[in-house]
Amino acid sequence: MRFPEFEGEWNESTLNTLCDKIGDGLHGTPSYSKGSGYYFINGNNLLNGEVNISNNTKEVTQLDWARHNKNLNDKTLFITINGTIGNVAKYGNQNLMLGKSVAYLNFKEHRDFFYFVLVSSNIQKYFISELTGTTIKNLSLKTIRDTKIFYPFLNEQKKISSFLGKIDSRIQTQSKIIEQLKSLISGLKDAIFLKKIKFNSLQENWRTYKVSDLLEFFSTNSLSWENLEYGTEGTHNLHYGIIHKSNSPRLDLTKQILPSIKSEFTSNKFSLCRDGDIVFADASEDTNDIGKAIEFVNCNDKKVVSGLHTIHGRDKLTLTIVGFKGFAFTASKFRNQIKRLGQGTKVYSISEKNFKDCSIDIPPISEQVKITGILTYIDEKLITETDLLRKLNKQKDALLKELFI
Repeated sequence: MRFPEFEGEWNESTLNTLCDKIGDGLHGTPSYSKGSGYYFINGNNLLNGEVNISNNTKEVTQLDWARHNKNLNDKTLFITINGTIGNVAKYGNQNLMLGKSVAYLNFKEHRDFFYFVLVSSNIQKYFISELTGTTIKNLSLKTIRDTKIFYPFLNEQKKISSFLGKIDSRIQTQSKIIEQLKSLISGLKDAIFLKKIKFNSLQENWRTYKVSDLLEFFSTNSLSWENLEYGTEGTHNLHYGIIHKSNSPRLDLTKQILPSIKSEFTSNKFSLCRDGDIVFADASEDTNDIGKAIEFVNCNDKKVVSGLHTIHGRDKLTLTIVGFKGFAFTASKFRNQIKRLGQGTKVYSISEKNFKDCSIDIPPISEQVKITGILTYIDEKLITETDLLRKLNKQKDALLKELFI
């Protein structure tokens, strides 16, 4: 694929030739200074082509920032080189000090074209093939410097980057829509379960239950991904990894496909899940995701079981409606109890015994209907917008493959 007004072969050079400087950040601990306005960033700050500064981003002293100044400018790109590999972002004129997981590339000319080259599948696959390390993967500066790049003359570079930039802009707008919806549903959910928002005047009718008093628990299996497959029917399996990846507290089996258990690993001893059953992930690399919950809706007689590193519960008192528990068990009031129970170093987990001692607030059915209705409406909107973002990224990937063969 090429714009019709251009012809001729593209040039080939290494990134080292195309850049004035390629380097990485500080291999050590800076001097922190809250409120200085000089931000210390690592790989997790590179999101959707931009440097994301959040409330959790630490700040350093002006002296430390000046000592480690990398002469960043409007031709600078960043790339993650440690842990998470290959996220690329444009420098946005912030006061930044880089950590060791971020490399910087100061290009000699127009950077925007090379941003799209670096995020293309060919270059990303090359970077993955050159990684070093075992537990934590690393992309070396030597690999980056020696990476060969094909590129046209500057006027064609600008045409391509302008075209792809419009798609990127739409993707960034879509990402912001999704973040706003996540913030809305999270804030509304927390306000409801902290009883700051009333759906009827008799909020004193809310009652507190121990999890063990509300839920009946069932045994789960320990099947790994190697024991599962997609594209076949039979008994489906909810692996804890699926819970961690989900943006919704509801698992709607009319919309989401779960893997099936390979025939040689099926068993009649597995407990089947039903509509309204709640499943928790009991292990996570992040304390924020320990005990993350998801509720089954629209099972429609499908055979589904709860899998590795999960806790499978069912309302034994019939105090809740289908759809309510997913929101209740993902609200901060309950989640904060779970976080305090996390044990471990690299991987955090919770014991079923400690988990059962947590408490949950349950309102009357009439109020549950209202709560579930409004939160489900926003959640459905979030699912729709997330699917649109997936399609936009797929479209972008297809264009990148056509442009950078």
